[in-house]
Amino acid sequence: MRTFVSLLAFAIIINLVFALTTMIFFDGEIKGARTFSDHFFFAVGSLTTSGHGDMMPTTAAAKMWTSLYVLVAWVYIFYVTINHITDVDFRMFG
Repeated sequence: MRTFVSLLAFAIIINLVFALTTMIFFDGEIKGARTFSDHFFFAVGSLTTSGHGDMMPTTAAAKMWTSLYVLVAWVYIFYVTINHITDVDFRMFG
């Protein structure tokens, strides 16, 4: 249970960092996102691929940043899932 809570806390922190970074560096480049809660909602929606179309990146830089965020997050989720299910430490392959 403790592992799950720490993974959940890490996921929330990653979403907060993404939302803050997007708000600071790409302000006005996410259509419909004006407040921090909007940016956090956009981060969660992007990660879960449940975006409703109400908020979307409008510039190439914002689109690349969002794509990078989603790819890194999914690699992390894949790594944690595989590591948890199989108890394989990927360092042994390196």
